[in-house]
Parts: sequence; structure tokens; C-alpha cells
Amino acid sequence: MNEEIEKLIFRAIDGAISPSEFNRLQDVLEVNEDARVFYSRMLSLDQSVSEIAESLGDEVVGRSEVRRNSLTGIETEPAPSLRRRLLTYASIAAIAVVLTTLAFFFTRTLSEPEIVRLREAEAAPLKSEMSGVAEVVQRIDCVLENEKWSTADSTFESGQSIILLEGVVVVEFRKGARVTLEGPANLEFLSDNSGFLQSGKLTAVVPDSAIGFEILTPSSRLIDHGTEFGVSVDSNGDTETHVFKGEVELVTSHPQTSDLNPDSQRLTDAMGVRVKREGETPAELFDANPSQFIRTSIADSRQLENRNEVTELVDREHLLMWFEAGQGVQTDSRGRVISWENLAQRSSNRKDQSLESSAWQVNAGRRPKWSESGLGGLPAIRFGGFESKEFLATTPLSLKADATALVVCQFEPLEEIGYGHLLVLGGQTKFVLERRDKSEAGSFTLSWQNKNVPPFQMEALENVKPVSSHKPQICAVRYSVEQDVFELSVNGEVVASGDPIGSLAVTASQVIGCGHRRNRFFFKGQISEIVMYDTALDQEKLNEVTESLMQKYKIQAQ
Repeated sequence: MNEEIEKLIFRAIDGAISPSEFNRLQDVLEVNEDARVFYSRMLSLDQSVSEIAESLGDEVVGRSEVRRNSLTGIETEPAPSLRRRLLTYASIAAIAVVLTTLAFFFTRTLSEPEIVRLREAEAAPLKSEMSGVAEVVQRIDCVLENEKWSTADSTFESGQSIILLEGVVVVEFRKGARVTLEGPANLEFLSDNSGFLQSGKLTAVVPDSAIGFEILTPSSRLIDHGTEFGVSVDSNGDTETHVFKGEVELVTSHPQTSDLNPDSQRLTDAMGVRVKREGETPAELFDANPSQFIRTSIADSRQLENRNEVTELVDREHLLMWFEAGQGVQTDSRGRVISWENLAQRSSNRKDQSLESSAWQVNAGRRPKWSESGLGGLPAIRFGGFESKEFLATTPLSLKADATALVVCQFEPLEEIGYGHLLVLGGQTKFVLERRDKSEAGSFTLSWQNKNVPPFQMEALENVKPVSSHKPQICAVRYSVEQDVFELSVNGEVVASGDPIGSLAVTASQVIGCGHRRNRFFFKGQISEIVMYDTALDQEKLNEVTESLMQKYKIQAQ
């Protein structure tokens, strides 16, 4: 270990490290075991020195706490360094480091990475009374232009516009029409039942209460007659309309006037039309293509009916997440996953689940691929690893302190990076299920203690039995601070256990297929099913779920 890293470690312990130095140290600690051991020993020694001095009645000059603000460029009061304090108390013969050596794991500052501009999904509950003509009811990994100027609001009046730079926003008009706007896009609100799409894509779902809902574009006027349809406006102002079901009236001349064209065209199920802004050529008809649009309506996601393979799940009252690759998957025209429905909302009587809960990837370049015959001949979602940087992020879910998570997966040969994260849960305490070197399944929890030392604590479990690539397996973890349970199982066999270190409770977006900052630790392999409970199941119940999954995917016990 070189002198530079040693200095960074001492500066971190003393609370004097800068953000850039903090990032540099974090990179080293992730890959250098010697540095991690040295760092943890210095933390333990620092704490022991302070405690012994206090027990002898000596006044220990308070040093700066290792807080979030000290890691974000805010200066703190200078204090004696660890080296100076070690010299001060070198004569104390009672000093003995008895603390257990822990592995500590740094994360970078909490700013979003440039490589993947992705924010946590934010779901807003529907209101019984709406002010204005329209209201945002759901945000999925979005960036709104008006947020840059601190004027973001969920309610809009006539004449106002929503400019979406990236991501997805779901807007509900006062009369009930629901529009899913896909960034980049610009939508102006004309009334409580109409809007003008200047650019971008949207889909509209129109209930009976909103029949007559209108979307105007630079080249068209679309009048709903009870339907679901998609509209796309390109940079030239040319418009494509795709009718998914129902009927839409298309007016191509003077689209922003109130006079209906007697020659207007009716579009019905599965019909599409392209209209040039200049109107020099006739409208072009084609077959509608729903896969070109992001749709938040789960009714039209991929559903494999009449299947004999059903997972028998116990304790559904505590079921928080259930993703199954044969159900509720929305794909684009390339077979890439746009969204994956959380089946738990269908399968339990919980009252605290978000509407339309799903895992999403609105960035087309980051979508994993859906496979009809993945694991055990059943559907799976394939993640391409670091090269493709594919992952999914859920709409916000409310986790409790404890959890049980099972993932049906298949590892593919490792890349140079050596490991990837299958599932990341939690808030202040992170829970991670990952695959490691030599195809071993592992998990760890990472906890922010918010104390002088340690700033971060990690407890890791590792499967001691290598698991072959290209074979499906079930990785399961039970976690409970109250019950003092932290166990990793593979195919029904407990392979490692440890000590839980913090509560997982949080309401936030959770991540499938990479690290929680979504810019590294990308998983390479397939995932067919994820089952998560917000409690630590007893061993009998866990065995029941595991056996059901093993039978379903034809997995043999090791």
C-alpha cells in the first residue's frame, strides 16, 4: 500500500478529506483488500485511543465527525490528526485493539452520474379533487425543464406547457383522460379535455367520461371516440397516429380551428396514419405499432395465458415484490424490456401498495432483453453486463426493516470487473444480492451509521460452493435485525450466515441488475423471477416458496 493511500485513510478518519480525495479512496477500497484491512484497523485504533483516554479522565480534543457535509466540500473545524493523538497516548500500556475487523465500503457523493442520467421514480397519489385543467399523477425517471428554475408543479392551467427532457410523465386531465408523455416532449394544455403536442410522443387512455378528448399537433387534429391511441410528432412537425383500440377521428386541414373537416378520416383498431406538416402529400396509412410507445397501462403488457407453471407463494399479506418474466412485461420493437409489472399488487390484499407498480427502463439503450425460453424453458430477462449497462428501476416501494428475497437466475461467464448486482434494496442500510468471482452467489448489507466511526459498515455473506454458469439457480436471503437473522441460501441450502447491521426501511425506487447508483456493477445473466417479502419468513415458509420455484424451473438440489 503506497503512501498516498495511507494519507487518504488518515484524512478520512480525521474528517479532513475532500470530495475528490473521498472518491479516490473509495475506488481503492473497493478493489484493494490490504487497504480495506488497514483502514478498518485504523478506525478501530482511533476509537480505542479515544475511549481509553476518556476513561483515564484525559480531555480528548474533539475532532470533526465524518459527516456527509465533510464529504461534500463544507469545511470543518481543524482538529488533531490521528497520528498526533497516537503519539500523545503512546505511553498508555492498556491500549489494545479488541474490535472485530470489519470491511468498510465507501460510496461516492450522492450526485447523479453523468453516464446514466436517471432519477428515482416518483409516484404521486391521485387526488379526489383536481385544481387546474390537468395534473401529473406519476413521474418515472423524468427530468422536467421547469424543475431547473424551481417552478415545478404537479398542476397545470390552460395555456401552460410541460417540457420533458427525458423519462416519462403521466398526466391526468380533469375530465379523466390520462396521457403518458415520453421525453423529450413538449405538451401545451389547452383545456380540461384537450392539449397541443408540439413535439415528442404520448399515449392517451380515454374513459367514457372524457370521450371527445382532443390532441392537436402541427399537422393534425385528433378527436377521441372512446379509445387508446399513441401520437408522435417529429422535429419537422410531421405526425404519426397509432390507434391501439377504439376509434379516433383525424382532421388534417386547419387542425387548430374549431371547424370539423367534412372529409375527416376515422381510424379504428390497429390502424395508423402519417401526416406531413406541409400537407402536400396524402396521409399515409399503415398498421399501428404499439411497441413504439411507452405505455403505463398494464392491461396491454405481455401476458402468457393458460400456463400450467404457477409459483405457490405463502404469506401473501407480506408480499411486496413479485416479478415473473412471463407476465406483465412490456417490450419495445427490439424485444427490449420497457417495464416489468409488479404482480404483488394483484396477488395480495395490501392497502399500502402504489398504483401501477412496475420496474422500468425508459432509456432505450439501457433496456435488458426479454427471452421467451430462458430458464427451464420459461421466459427470462437477459442482462448484458457492464458492456451494455442494462438494468431496471422500480417505482417507489415502501420497505420495512426486514426482508426475504428470492431470485431465480442464471449466471453467465464473468467479465473483467468480476461481479454484478442482481438486486439492490433499502435506503440508509443497503441490501445487495450479487454474483462474485468463480460464479459464487453472495450478498452484503452496507450501512451508514452516522457516527464518528465507522462512517460505513459492511457485512458480507459468500457462498463457499461454486455454482456453474449456464445453470438456473435460486438465490435467497433472509434478513432481520430484530430476529438476528442474515442467511444466504442457494437452491434451498443455507450456504452462509452473518449479522444484520441495520434497518432496510425506506420508501424509494429499488434497482434490478446493477448497483444502486446505476452506473456500475452491472449483472450479466438472466433473471426469471423475483419474490420479496417485507418480513423474514420462517424457515418452513421459505422452504415452501423455494420448492415451488425449483419445481417450476426444473432445478435440482445440489
